Amino acid sequence: MSSDKELPTSTASLPQSASPLQAVGSSYPWAAQYEPGVPITLDPSDAVFPDVLARAAGGAPTLPALSFHLRSQNYATTLARVEQVARAMVRDGVRPGDAVRIALDDSPEWVEAALGAQRAGAIVDVDGTCGVAAVMVTSLARLAEPAVADAASAARRLVVADPARSLPLQQRLVVALARRRRPRPDPPSKGGLSWALWLAGKERGELRLPELAPDDPAYAAGGHVFAHKHLVAGAAQLRSWLVDALPDEESWLLLAPLETPLGFVAGLGAAFALRARVILLPGGRSADAMDAVRYLRPTWVLSSGDAVERIAADPRLAKADLRSVRGWLVGDPLGTGVVQAFEESAGLPLCMGWSPAGAAGFVALPPINGARSAGTLGLPMPGVVVRRAAGRLVMHGPNILPSMANGMLGQIDQDGWIRFG
Repeated sequence: MSSDKELPTSTASLPQSASPLQAVGSSYPWAAQYEPGVPITLDPSDAVFPDVLARAAGGAPTLPALSFHLRSQNYATTLARVEQVARAMVRDGVRPGDAVRIALDDSPEWVEAALGAQRAGAIVDVDGTCGVAAVMVTSLARLAEPAVADAASAARRLVVADPARSLPLQQRLVVALARRRRPRPDPPSKGGLSWALWLAGKERGELRLPELAPDDPAYAAGGHVFAHKHLVAGAAQLRSWLVDALPDEESWLLLAPLETPLGFVAGLGAAFALRARVILLPGGRSADAMDAVRYLRPTWVLSSGDAVERIAADPRLAKADLRSVRGWLVGDPLGTGVVQAFEESAGLPLCMGWSPAGAAGFVALPPINGARSAGTLGLPMPGVVVRRAAGRLVMHGPNILPSMANGMLGQIDQDGWIRFG
């Protein structure tokens, strides 16, 4: 995996003749409201999504990459495990374009399985969009779900991971006790390999990982298939939006599931581009989120709308210490009541943007430090063009699938602010 491929960047500035009243499709009039340092467009890149991790590991190998239940692993270790997974995939006959289904709670194993599958040339499939999987990575707990069990029985290879094994001893004992008190699903009849045994398998003969290209398919969810170029662009857009974020010094609390484009691309990709620590918090309980903020002091939080709703309804939010958080980013539209309840209790404004199903990451976000327009979902991200046609928003951009050009319900103001519905 190469670490010398650059992420998309641009130093393009707003043309002097541009004005907020220009036709939306002909330039980027909203860029007049961008914070200084945010690029208007993104130059193309030859990077693929696993390169984002490789570049971070090359620049800061000993910095923490992933935190999971108070245990961390650094960038060098994470990269080594991703490459180990990739080799295991190829050893098991995974070929470029094959689907690898992942049904795990957020954990280091999820990250390693996903990026390892992509490095092997496979498509990470989180919900069966691509049909039968060459390899299925899941846990015994998730095998209790009928859809996961059906997918596991059809896959050519089943790998059963147990993220609890990476926990400290005391927490492993708590998990083991909890499992004894509730029924556990029977092991799959086709006989899956444990994660550790699968990775330890012997390679026969010379094994080569495939060469990857930006146009290769890499991630599938909700009936959409994204190429590497979409994922890399989504990560670069958010990285460039956070103009005051400092490489090597940031810490991200991820409250958007990794199996969503928001969590995988915006959360993981942009954080790795900053060489930040990513705090993984499976389950999304509001109490766990507030404990993570209290003890791990994240500087950025990326969350789904559901997570914000749960936290806003928790009376402990008013007593939570959120002083370390410089930005709380949300990818879903929220009701006015939820936003008001959260902001009044937390004393922290939400940065509510838009991450629709056909986009890798954000399509729009408000400026982190600039003025915001009430009731909107922000301004188009760098390189994104939005126009209104026949009462619908038509969008194009480096992180947006062509299907989004069909339009979605919404409005865009003359100065570029997007309104949902």
